[in-house]
Amino acid sequence: MSAVQSPDVLYAVAVRDSADLFLTHIIRRSASGVYVIFRRDNPRWDPHISHHKSRQYHHKSFHHKAFEHRRQKLDERFRGTENLVTFSIAPDEHRAINVPYEVTSFQGVLEIEVGELRPGTFVSVDLTEPNGKPILTLRAEVIRQAVINDDVPWILVTLFRSSH
Repeated sequence: MSAVQSPDVLYAVAVRDSADLFLTHIIRRSASGVYVIFRRDNPRWDPHISHHKSRQYHHKSFHHKAFEHRRQKLDERFRGTENLVTFSIAPDEHRAINVPYEVTSFQGVLEIEVGELRPGTFVSVDLTEPNGKPILTLRAEVIRQAVINDDVPWILVTLFRSSH
C-alpha cells in the first residue's frame, strides 16, 4: 500500500528575485499519479505533464492530450529512472506569471536565484527508484537538487547547467 493517501504532496519550483519569491511550477503527487504543473495566468490553459498510477503518461494543455504513451507502474516495483519533463525558465518568466510563493501551501521548494536563469540552465523532474540518479544531458553540472522521497517512486527535481 502507498504511503501517500491524502492530501496531495505539493512541492514548488520558485524563483527568488531580490526579496520576492515567485511560484513557477508545482509538482504534485496524488493518489492518481505525479503531475508537473506549469503556472499560467489563464485557468483554461492548465498546462501540465502527468504520469498516472494507471501507467498513462501525457502532456496536457487546454484539455488536449499530447505525447500519450504507457510507462511503468508507480508502485514499489518501480525500477530505474524516467524523466517526467525537463524545462528552462526564462529570466523574466516569474514576473510575467506573477504568482507569489506561499510557504504554507507546499511541503518544500526548489528555490532558484534569478541570476541562475540563463541559457543552458534547466530543471529536470525525474521519477526514480530509491537512491536513483536523474536523467541529465552529457557533462551536466548539478547546481542543486531536491529529493521527494515520501513514497516510491522518488521524485528528483534537479537544477542543472548544460555545458556544450
